Amino acid sequence: MRNIRTKDLVMIALLIGLNIVLSRLVPVINAWNMKISLTFVTLLLAGYLYGPVGGMLVGGLGDLIGSLLFPIGAYNPLFTLTAVISGLIFGIFHYNNTKLINTVLACVINQIGCSLLLNTWFISIVYNASFKALLSTRVIQAVVMLVIEFIIIRMIEPLFPHLKGMLK
Repeated sequence: MRNIRTKDLVMIALLIGLNIVLSRLVPVINAWNMKISLTFVTLLLAGYLYGPVGGMLVGGLGDLIGSLLFPIGAYNPLFTLTAVISGLIFGIFHYNNTKLINTVLACVINQIGCSLLLNTWFISIVYNASFKALLSTRVIQAVVMLVIEFIIIRMIEPLFPHLKGMLK
């Protein structure tokens, strides 16, 4: 079993805090069935630095703590599950890796699988709404976020090796 350094715990805690801030306090667009935010940056950093487990921790704890501190509605663990899966995806595709194909795959799987399909399904369950009707409105969000994620990730990826070096 690998020893966890205090530096790593502090960095994960900072990423969880940043996740909460980006998710709950400064979303770009936030409506009942559509949300555009930069939360993915924290999952990406956690996934790059600490792998799938780090991404899952930041996604899951960020969503859980954010829901408790700044509730948008009743807490639903299904949305936390999606945040955990998103962190897992970024960890799998970006752990010590900044290849273009990994960025494309992570963005597509995250937006289509997690945001568009899972979250739409969960919203339809929570609000007893038609999945197909919600899906048609959320396609636009998924496409916009796919482009935003890809562009921002490709812009900040050159900084990752420097960040990794600072944490040694």
